Formats: sequence, structure tokens, C-alpha cells
Amino acid sequence: MLETLGETQCYRIDGENPQERFFCVRCGTTVYWRSAAFAGLTGVAGGCFVQTPLPEPKVTVSNRGRCAWLTLPEDWAQARPEPG
Repeated sequence: MLETLGETQCYRIDGENPQERFFCVRCGTTVYWRSAAFAGLTGVAGGCFVQTPLPEPKVTVSNRGRCAWLTLPEDWAQARPEPG
């Protein structure tokens, strides 16, 4: 179970891939999210932690909206190829 400290607000996104994004009401930072494409999983914004750094990711999820100049390591898998 995911626990939070402090108040969060939910922003819902409808459409092809419905999502719930939870953000801090004080600073606006996205803290965690849930997506219909990954039912039963909760994404957590690793950059929100100030303790020991998280290990390097090995999977990239959202690529369609990524800036063309941003490249990722070739050995990172795509969790689910996005249409178009």
C-alpha cells in the first residue's frame, strides 16, 4: 500500500489511456500516478526522494511526447510501444 505524508490532489486524464496523477498541493510536483495501461501498478516519481539515489532505470514508458533531442540508453526496454 502506498502511503503519503502531506496532502495530494488528483488530476484525472480521460481518453485512450486514462490516468490519475497525484500531485503535492503545496508545490505542484507530481508524486505518483496510475495508468489504465499498467493496471494494478503505481508509478512513483523517483526524483522526489532526497535519500540514497534510486538505481538507473532500465525501462522507459512514455515516449510519444518526448522531445526529439532527448535520447535514452539503447539498452533500456520500452514497457509498451505507443501507437503513432
